[in-house]
Amino acid sequence: MIHGVPLVGTFSNHCRYYYTIEFFVGLGEACGYDIDNIKILKYDIGSSKRRLLCVSFKKGDGEFTGEFDKLPIYDSGDTRKTGDYVIKKRSRKKPKS
Repeated sequence: MIHGVPLVGTFSNHCRYYYTIEFFVGLGEACGYDIDNIKILKYDIGSSKRRLLCVSFKKGDGEFTGEFDKLPIYDSGDTRKTGDYVIKKRSRKKPKS
């Protein structure tokens, strides 16, 4: 399993959730995953500092558990960045006669 997510303290105003290395260490321990590799990729655009936290896991002996919600994740609280996952019905307009 491979993840590439915004590192806490970077990508300002980009999304609601930001991640730390500790989050992925905890996720791996809770789910029985072995961390294969952790890297922080950096690329800056103008004055905007961007760091992508990339983690790859290998499945160990454990199964995925409900421990995910207990792991440390930074929530910016900005619900405008979460997206609208409700599929809206399109209105059907009657053709003009």
